[in-house]
Amino acid sequence: MSLKKILYSGKIVDLMALTPTDISLPDISRALSNLARFDGATEDVYSVAQHSVYVADLAHHYDATPAMRFAALMHDAAEAYVGDLNSPMKSHCPNFKIIENKVHAVIMTAFGFTPPPLIDEYVKTLDMIALTSEFRDLFGITPEDKRFSELDYPAIKYWHPTPTVKPVFPAAAYCDFTEAVERLALLNDLAIPY
Repeated sequence: MSLKKILYSGKIVDLMALTPTDISLPDISRALSNLARFDGATEDVYSVAQHSVYVADLAHHYDATPAMRFAALMHDAAEAYVGDLNSPMKSHCPNFKIIENKVHAVIMTAFGFTPPPLIDEYVKTLDMIALTSEFRDLFGITPEDKRFSELDYPAIKYWHPTPTVKPVFPAAAYCDFTEAVERLALLNDLAIPY
């Protein structure tokens, strides 16, 4: 079985046979900057690229190492290839998560990045902190709000004072994400696939 798709660069890839040579930072940046979080249910488009930069900024705020910040920045990079399936749906589609994890591993290989030990749990915590900030700023949901518990997310325990989330245009998200990848790749002595 194959899962072929076309990328921003015009390259056609098979997600079931993806290789590091298929990976390109411009493809990742373009897709993530045009991919809306929350299935586009926000007043203004809030992209996966902007979310990723926000998570990396949180890592920086909490004095994470450059490797941890790079892992935080790239935690949703596979979505450039597989799309963004919301968390409630993802929990009902185990095969999606398997494919997403394989794509993520190929992306990390393309950059020459070996994630630090225990990084997944750290990034998940930052992702949940970001999610609570996004609920607050994009939907007006606070911990006291009844809707928060109705969402069935464990995010309430991650509530922290954080910078305001304000959506930017996709072009700005593209630049911000690309610049963050280039900066952190340099700090980590990584390859950048173009």
